[in-house]
Amino acid sequence: MFLTGKIVSEKSQITVENGRVKMSLKKAAVGMWKVISVDIADKNLLLQRRQEEIADYRNRTEKSGQDKSQEKIERRRDLVLQQIKVEEDERKRIHSEKQKLKCEALKQMQINDDQENTKKEPRESGSDRAVIPGPRISRTIRVQFTKSERQRPARENEQTEREIGN
Repeated sequence: MFLTGKIVSEKSQITVENGRVKMSLKKAAVGMWKVISVDIADKNLLLQRRQEEIADYRNRTEKSGQDKSQEKIERRRDLVLQQIKVEEDERKRIHSEKQKLKCEALKQMQINDDQENTKKEPRESGSDRAVIPGPRISRTIRVQFTKSERQRPARENEQTEREIGN
């Protein structure tokens, strides 16, 4: 059955209930149709119209598939950017905590140094130098090597030298 006007297939519904088919079709253009269906006697015209509708349907599904894949890519990109932002915030927080702990440790060290300096007795002017220890005592160690009982493998050039020398 061919309808007189065009319908929006994305907003139309077909359901099967109790052995009956219920079609709820959304018209593309607003207004009343004078006739719902058109009888086409020419088979070639009928096939041509059918092929056009099939091609139109394929184009719509391809476009909707591309739109969905583009949406999916956009969502992934947004999620990655969001994750990057979260990780960057976490890095900044950790860095600030490290800086805070470092400052506290430096202050504590400075306080400890000040306390040590106040506890120490005043030194004599010559005692500020570090004491350098004297040289170490040297000794001689005797080492004796034993002769090896193993025989070395004979080299070819030694044999030729012996032959030439004889």
